[in-house]
Amino acid sequence: MVFLAVLFVTPVAGAERVFEAGVWGHCLGASSIEGAWYWPDDRFEAALADPRLVYLHHQVTLDAVIPPTTPDSYEKGRERIRRWAAADKRVILQLWANCEGTLNWSHYSMCHLAQRPNTMLRFCSYVFDFLDWVGAENLYAVCLWEENAGTQIGWDLQQPGDWRRNAVGIVDGADNGQQQGEDRPWLIGRDAEKFDGPYMPNARVYRDKMLAETGVDMLRADEWGEEDWRAWRRWASREFVAQTNAHFAEQVHARYPHLKVYSWCYPAMAGDKFTDLGYEAAHGVDGVIVDPYFMDVGQVYADARTCRTIFGPQADVHVVLHGGREPAMRTEQLAAVWRAGADSCSWWSGDNTAHWWALQDWVSEAFARLGRRPVMAAPYRTLVVSDGYYEPAANLFPLLGRFDVVSSQDRYSINESRYEDILDCTDGPQVTWGAK
Repeated sequence: MVFLAVLFVTPVAGAERVFEAGVWGHCLGASSIEGAWYWPDDRFEAALADPRLVYLHHQVTLDAVIPPTTPDSYEKGRERIRRWAAADKRVILQLWANCEGTLNWSHYSMCHLAQRPNTMLRFCSYVFDFLDWVGAENLYAVCLWEENAGTQIGWDLQQPGDWRRNAVGIVDGADNGQQQGEDRPWLIGRDAEKFDGPYMPNARVYRDKMLAETGVDMLRADEWGEEDWRAWRRWASREFVAQTNAHFAEQVHARYPHLKVYSWCYPAMAGDKFTDLGYEAAHGVDGVIVDPYFMDVGQVYADARTCRTIFGPQADVHVVLHGGREPAMRTEQLAAVWRAGADSCSWWSGDNTAHWWALQDWVSEAFARLGRRPVMAAPYRTLVVSDGYYEPAANLFPLLGRFDVVSSQDRYSINESRYEDILDCTDGPQVTWGAK
């Protein structure tokens, strides 16, 4: 087993940090997110005045022109970012490429950003122009578009053209408005319509590379067995998603040393990769945002604690839940996030009048009761290895609550010598995608 020496070094005293609340804010520009929301001014003022709301999550669809070509939307967002920062609060800015135009996903998918250095540099030049316009000094952290390992939105257009044309840089795709529809495809699954996963034109550009490194041919995906699909998931997670986040972090840190860079990804579940968080933690990504929106309490704990287990005590772990749950369930989920050692918890809902404003009194009371997050300078001594988080971790949570958890796929990144007990809930040794 290969260990990453940078992970889980001797814990540092004083690693305890305050557990704080986050809030969702404005979408800048013509976001590809369905039903983008905008705060009324009085709601923003209320959030700004609430001492419990520390993190502001803000989204932007990057414009290729600075100043942006739709100035009213962008100007309002820039003003709010500056006011939030001036109140000594923290802004996390989520950066989107788009489904059309200069910054479309035919060029700027995570496939190309990871594998083509010049494409990453070109993308970062747009990012840096925008951050300079917003004022990078007003930002605490940046991340690329959300759920970037789980859905096609980080990869391709839904109606792509011929992948051979994309391979030589011709913009060739169409948006049919379904990027965020209910029938959106998932990277890790087998899609009957065959436009996700290894069928995506942006991925198939790298067919020869995957074939040489794994012996698995994307052009023969119709014939794949389960092991071939697992090889695809492991390979794509490292070569596309994890490397994009790591390379992006390197560029941002070089330009803005004060800025943190996060990945927005799920940890591996059921033995399948979503992204290789161990690789990201070892290659300069400062933390992770994870969103087990509607999951049960055990799953919420497992997702948050897995991220903490992999990234270690000094990195940042932010959790996003759905604001539409019943108060009792929200309280249970919040306690799970706190016990997992996260830095913050936020709630998302597409209804801009119902999610935070109905929750404000509850948030202040709940966070006051929880106080500081569990001390990370005294790490948990039990490691649960689970490829089915929904069952073992959910069953163990009420009994233990204080344990690290990781899948067999990410186990390579953990120094197991620090644990007194290891509970392996898998079916035995798995083939892992180890460190290079």
